[in-house]
Amino acid sequence: MDARQLVPDADYEIEYVAAKDPRQPPEPKLKPIAGRMKVADVFDLMALQAGRRGGALALTPTQIAMARTYSALVERHEAGGIKCSSAEAGGGGGGGGSADSFTQARLDASRELDRIRARIGDGVALEVRRRRKVDDKAVTVKSQITDRQLVDAVCLADQSLASLLRSHGWSPDAATRGSLIAALGAALDRMAGPTPWHRHATLRCGVVARSPFAK
Repeated sequence: MDARQLVPDADYEIEYVAAKDPRQPPEPKLKPIAGRMKVADVFDLMALQAGRRGGALALTPTQIAMARTYSALVERHEAGGIKCSSAEAGGGGGGGGSADSFTQARLDASRELDRIRARIGDGVALEVRRRRKVDDKAVTVKSQITDRQLVDAVCLADQSLASLLRSHGWSPDAATRGSLIAALGAALDRMAGPTPWHRHATLRCGVVARSPFAK
């Protein structure tokens, strides 16, 4: 699938189309839904690939929303730095907003990014394998992937799990991809912060029946 393919901005459906070879299973294709369109990101591609394997993406909508929020926040923070520099160079004139407002917006984004990245932590998504000797030479077969590297590679660089694994010397088999996406989901949950615990309650609407014996 071409990474430049357009998909619906809010959501999409996977439609299964009969393959040319009747012996093959139906092929999943993205079915546009009425509304704005966007260029498919890494999560759209992961969902399509999971559909091709006959499954579903092992990330919840909340986790994906957190990943996209993080990406947008980083982009806004970096753009804020450029705007701030431009405003300061121009003396703040031109009616596009003062240098102070740009600086404050960038500081706010920076603080939020610090909070989110602190929640990611210093954990390791895939542990490093020790060096071993091959032909009497010590070589590193695999290198570890930290939670922060995983989040930034997928959310910011739109890097696929397979590509990330190969770049660290890992084979992108199903088991290893499963471990990595589980680590990604856990990191995204932490990034979203603690979820408040809600009590169960019963909501009654309209007139509440009264007992004839009530005083």
